[in-house]
Amino acid sequence: MPVLDNKCKDFFFENKDNSKDALSTVVNLVTTRLPKFMNLEPQKIQVLAPIKMGECGVQNINTKLQEVLNPPAPNKAEIARENMIDRVGDKVMHIANDYELEWKKPIANGIFQNGVGVFNGDIGFITQINKQTMEVVVEFEDGRIVTYSTSDLSE
Repeated sequence: MPVLDNKCKDFFFENKDNSKDALSTVVNLVTTRLPKFMNLEPQKIQVLAPIKMGECGVQNINTKLQEVLNPPAPNKAEIARENMIDRVGDKVMHIANDYELEWKKPIANGIFQNGVGVFNGDIGFITQINKQTMEVVVEFEDGRIVTYSTSDLSE
């Protein structure tokens, strides 16, 4: 077992007695403490959670972080689905391998490289939401741009 003495500068452990305190700590770490300590933007921080549901599950953590990091605004398009809201500016992760999902990548002024394949763990940001066509555009960290239909958003 590792020694959890909190003396290291690159690792620390915080024990919380309940899920409400744990959630509050995660939000504070991502929005304030780690960005200040590491001198980086909160959007560069990735939170891992072992479960999807519950107070400390992925869905609730994402909702709480969205409230702080990307709150609603009149100029931000959003689309509601299931138990969540997707909003322009949200950080997203593709969570399934899709070998046939088409993408484009800008390589020069108005010239795009086209390809297929988006994979589990690919991270990007929502750049556009079209409510008429019910499509969401995501730009991944490597520059690939993918248009998702609402039926593909669960990926």
